[in-house]
Amino acid sequence: MRELHESAATGDAANGFTREEIVDRLESLGLVLPKPKEAVGNYKPVSFHGNLLFVSGHGPWVEGRPIVGKVGSTLAAEEGQYAAQHVALGILSSIDKYVGFHRIDRLLDSLGLVNAAPFFTEHPAIIDGYSDVMAAAFGTDRGVGARTAIGVSSLPFGIAVEVRCTFALHGD
Repeated sequence: MRELHESAATGDAANGFTREEIVDRLESLGLVLPKPKEAVGNYKPVSFHGNLLFVSGHGPWVEGRPIVGKVGSTLAAEEGQYAAQHVALGILSSIDKYVGFHRIDRLLDSLGLVNAAPFFTEHPAIIDGYSDVMAAAFGTDRGVGARTAIGVSSLPFGIAVEVRCTFALHGD
């Protein structure tokens, strides 16, 4: 996790980021953009309003399978962080498909939900897995926004982590 936390993208503040820049940064950390997941209900993966991009809650998927479990019970904290990293990769994949990285100005806000055992209290450390990937992709200034991390008793399909977020966009 340390190498993710210390990585920072630059991007051109006027023009956003290129796909190649984001992919190269992720690959240098051993991370690869997955294929974007389709919505599993009556909602859109992303929605726009003005210069805002709202990204629906994404779960952790690796090789077509969800990461399921309860952090602090069936999953160790490190496994929860790994799941949160894959949530970030899924969100980046959706941005790539529906928006394009060139439109991203900055991450504004994130809500991280951790499927946690009742006694587990380190929810922010788990969601750091997500935040570290966003910082690696977009830089510590533009890839780190306001954030809430909370524990919940369950998540859809038993997934370990879910994150929804909001980005500011550049105009076309």
